[in-house]
Amino acid sequence: MRRKDQERYQREYEELNGGFVEAPSGGFVDEGSVEYNRQLRLEAQRRAEDRQRRYQLYLKAQEQERRRTRTRRILLAVVAVLALAVAAGFVIWRSWARKPEVKSEKPALVNAQEGAVSRGEDTFTLLIAGKDKAAGLTDTILLGKFDAKEHSAHFYSIPRDTCVNEDWTTKKVNQYYTSAGGGQDGVNAMLAGAKKLLGFQVDHYMIIDLEAFMEIVDTVGGVEFDVPIDMDYDDPWQDLSIHVKKGPQRLNGMDAMGVWRYRKTYVNGDIGRLDVQHDLLKSVVKQTLSIGNIKNLDKIIDIIDKRVETDLSTGNLAYFAEQFLQMKEENVTFDTAPGNYNGMMNKLSYVFLYPDQWLECINTYINPYDVAISLEDLDIVYETGSGFAATSGQLAKNFP
Repeated sequence: MRRKDQERYQREYEELNGGFVEAPSGGFVDEGSVEYNRQLRLEAQRRAEDRQRRYQLYLKAQEQERRRTRTRRILLAVVAVLALAVAAGFVIWRSWARKPEVKSEKPALVNAQEGAVSRGEDTFTLLIAGKDKAAGLTDTILLGKFDAKEHSAHFYSIPRDTCVNEDWTTKKVNQYYTSAGGGQDGVNAMLAGAKKLLGFQVDHYMIIDLEAFMEIVDTVGGVEFDVPIDMDYDDPWQDLSIHVKKGPQRLNGMDAMGVWRYRKTYVNGDIGRLDVQHDLLKSVVKQTLSIGNIKNLDKIIDIIDKRVETDLSTGNLAYFAEQFLQMKEENVTFDTAPGNYNGMMNKLSYVFLYPDQWLECINTYINPYDVAISLEDLDIVYETGSGFAATSGQLAKNFP
């Protein structure tokens, strides 16, 4: 074999195999020799193996591309079906949904000129209360406004120990429902009490059994929540057993109810419980607004329709659900009415609202009318330097 042919052969070999194949000890091999023929066979074999390897890689790449194409087609089909289902669902919702009527009469507000009072379009004021199954007390009370035009909702918790201007011996806001015997009479008493706190009659109400709250949480798939403290409490009289560990976790309905009701070891007492309730409500709102829970809205409405005392029809609830889905998480807020949370009267703990601060909250976030509410429109008890007074100018009986 000629030297230049041997060198060319060697370079090709190195390019193909990444290494140098040494010639036999005798130097260059002669063309036609046994060694020369062996090397040719090896070269042919390696070239064939290399072609086979490249062909297999080509087939694998082709199969992967076919799979990707098939997956994309399947995803597009699923998205199309979901889009059609959602579109069809919204058509059904729109045909089912009924905007609630505003039943409350326009209030005779002090600031109104000649009784001229109008209100914002598609705004609704609500009283939402959570009922204690054992004692019948409404320890959770929310007053707020649902704005379907601006797609926002703002609610204020009224602490259960808030002092109210009533003749009862224990003058706490959570007594309204049970003091009237519950049922519709209890609801009417709560609505009358809410009017004293707001200066106007709310449009609609919802009295929620806490078991309904549990069912709703389970229906939306539980709720992600960072529990602030270890919660351990048992009360056989209330059939209450709460055992929830501190830390982030997904709460089921039972544990969420326990977090909602727990109040024993908060540094700031019932106000600490309200703060946790607000955070929990925000988490429930976030979970409910997730795209995956659109399919569960009919189940949520069914729970409310069957287990909640309300003057809203199923169609009204569908309307609120439809509008609620258009809200951003940050446009749904929960706060606590401002006041002295450590007040005392007749050796009992009370919350005394700060009239001016509370009035600002009402006019900023709850008042649906174009006329500002004034202190004279309210009937709330507040502390003075020498005792207690009422914004209406007249205290009920039994105040010290």
